[in-house]
Amino acid sequence: MPLVEMVGFTCTHRTFNIAYAFTRAEKTFNYKWIMRKLRALFEDLGVMPTAIMIDCEMALIKGIRNAFGDEVQHLLCWVHIKHNIEAHATKILKDRSRVDAFARQCWGLFCSTTEEKYEERLSKLRSSWKSGLVGYVEREWLIPHKKSIVRAWTDHHRHFFTRTSNRYGIIVCLLHAYEFIFQVN
Repeated sequence: MPLVEMVGFTCTHRTFNIAYAFTRAEKTFNYKWIMRKLRALFEDLGVMPTAIMIDCEMALIKGIRNAFGDEVQHLLCWVHIKHNIEAHATKILKDRSRVDAFARQCWGLFCSTTEEKYEERLSKLRSSWKSGLVGYVEREWLIPHKKSIVRAWTDHHRHFFTRTSNRYGIIVCLLHAYEFIFQVN
């Protein structure tokens, strides 16, 4: 039986447990029920989250949308996205340093704080890499989910700069952010 762990993040990146749920299957129906129970918990407390950080599991996204509608923004975990992008790029590039360079440039795109900067960095990504690589990022991540990934959109929701859904990932995200800032400056 899969375990669904729901934790909160404080502004100091400390986690705290909110709820746990065992589910028979990782299906939309099951996630809808779990998310409705989570919403009821928040309503009983008289508060509502502003954002929910998840990996890109469509059944879970549908469950969140069903229970919270547009009231709560779902954000996608950058660490999960990075692993997927690196796995795809490795098949095409085969050279670790080039895979890392591509992933860093994607990270920079995600860090875009304005729509103009996003368009500028996307254009640079398109001109710098094979269309198959960029096409994958656009098709799988940006077109369907950019408002749940890119800072130009996600920063409109209070999430204490959380970019990942796992505890270890917070450290990884911070290190990549500092690495990107250092390279830009």
